[in-house]
Amino acid sequence: MLTTAYQSTGLVSQLVLGWLILQRRGDRLAEFIAVLSLSAVALCVGMWLILAAGAFAYFHPAPQSYEHFAALGDMWTFGRTFSMLRDGSLSVVDMASVDGIVSFPSFHTMLGVMTIYAARDTRWLVVPVFVVNATMIVATMPVGGHHLADVLAGGGLTIAAILIARRSAGPSVSRT
Repeated sequence: MLTTAYQSTGLVSQLVLGWLILQRRGDRLAEFIAVLSLSAVALCVGMWLILAAGAFAYFHPAPQSYEHFAALGDMWTFGRTFSMLRDGSLSVVDMASVDGIVSFPSFHTMLGVMTIYAARDTRWLVVPVFVVNATMIVATMPVGGHHLADVLAGGGLTIAAILIARRSAGPSVSRT
């Protein structure tokens, strides 16, 4: 269940965005894009300042302790890319085989929080989005290999991005 929730992040976000488009909620779409943009900047700054190896790289758990969590029973599949980023030897990014990097802050957490926030006006939508994304956020540690600090930072930075976006949008967005 944790692995499925962790891997559902993109699909859930696309469903919420599709719903906003179908409902012609340009205000919510603009807000989502603003929050996503601010969060992406915060993510890049966080990754640049703290190029953190995830908990799996630090604790080196035995494969049998996470074989039920990881996709295909494999963790730290991006270790080579991460090492090259850290030592400066990564000179070309092959867009055909982009690896995710366990990072500080957690982008899964960031996307989960902003997707829940984007779905807040539709009760039948926000409840399942909340359940799936809350499960996904919990899964970021055992499945995604994040430290608790990565998850807390991802949530905190996204809440800050939401507050900034609401403040800059003016009173019409802040009331809802």
